[in-house]
Amino acid sequence: MKLHSTAAYILNPNHNIAVTLIGAGGTGSLMLSRLARLHHALIACGKVGLTVSVFDNDRVEEYNVGRQMFTVHDVGEYKSLALVNKINRSFNTSFKAITEKFTTTKSAKAYLNDYDIPYTNIYITAVDNAPFRIQFQEYFKREEAFQNTSMGYQKPYYWMDLGNTKVSGQCILGSTNIEQPNTDSYIERLPTVIDRFPNLADMDTPEIQGNGCSYQSKLEEQSLFVNDALTAMAAPLLEELLVKGYIANGGFFMNLANYKTNPLTL
Repeated sequence: MKLHSTAAYILNPNHNIAVTLIGAGGTGSLMLSRLARLHHALIACGKVGLTVSVFDNDRVEEYNVGRQMFTVHDVGEYKSLALVNKINRSFNTSFKAITEKFTTTKSAKAYLNDYDIPYTNIYITAVDNAPFRIQFQEYFKREEAFQNTSMGYQKPYYWMDLGNTKVSGQCILGSTNIEQPNTDSYIERLPTVIDRFPNLADMDTPEIQGNGCSYQSKLEEQSLFVNDALTAMAAPLLEELLVKGYIANGGFFMNLANYKTNPLTL
């Protein structure tokens, strides 16, 4: 069995671990609440917590209520702002909402200068858009090269990608090169979603993803709880990485049609 040991800085940081969540819709909104709970648990255990920045330029629509983490009072508000305001009030955090799309043409340094977002250590993408994932792969590699620095807090370490279809979902945790114990049992670089599935764009179709806007069409196209099931399993993987200090799986596939889950062993 292969293992991956968590980056040394992530286990012993001198700043909050900086997380950037891209997408605050069906999956992203639910993942944000789990990040808040994880942050609270880390602080309660005497550890360093999380600083989370959320990117999404969409506004809440009526059909989002109930399917995503929004209420009727949020309709018309920016998704990222509505969610972050609730989280900050509930958990006394200082998470940040950016009501714009995340663009891969900007650097982490540019985001620091323009939005006061710290250098990101962990990226989480929750956008069902294959072209964006392909672009983000190049961004992630580019940032790894740019941030080749001894300052641990400036480095990108991990990229967790979350995606789903009508009744299934996947979580894939990739990484930059992470120094590991000197043994063949450990893997330095976790493959990203694009490393594993270079033809991912072939899956980006309305037949697979769904494209209706009404509440009824959304329920017909996508299980009401597929995002819940996906994030309920993705968050423990992140918890293992931050608390346990090593992982034996780089993600998973889950399917609500047959209630099966398959881990991506290393």
